[in-house]
Amino acid sequence: MKAVIYARVSSDAAGARTIDDQIASCRERCEREGWVVVDVFTDKSSGSGALDFNSRPGLRAMLGRVAVGGIDQVVTETLDRIARKHAEASAVLKFFKRTGARLVTLSNAEAGDIAATISALLGAAGGHDRITKVKRGKRAPSGSALGKPLV
Repeated sequence: MKAVIYARVSSDAAGARTIDDQIASCRERCEREGWVVVDVFTDKSSGSGALDFNSRPGLRAMLGRVAVGGIDQVVTETLDRIARKHAEASAVLKFFKRTGARLVTLSNAEAGDIAATISALLGAAGGHDRITKVKRGKRAPSGSALGKPLV
């Protein structure tokens, strides 16, 4: 099974280390599953606005690679690395479905329309991604994890 990895950070302030962490975690998942990583795509840009392929050349290149065929899954840390808005996430998931590829996140076995909806709702509440990133050892933006002070 062939896989590509996609990682994104929101700004230069997040640093390349965060991209490296995402890639390493995704590679570990691929190794556990026996998937061969054939390519890695990255972006340093915000995912909060509309899906802008001009500011996200890595996403554009990844989608182009998937469109060519031969990719079984796209592996990413969380669905919000691809898109934060439900309609955009749903459109990308439909694209993957048409190409025969699956979108697999570290927190979900396989992202689908229901997962996109739930992720968008939880992302809007700020909880879902914070939980995943805190589990990775990152500090939540508010300085707390799940309402408890970080020590």
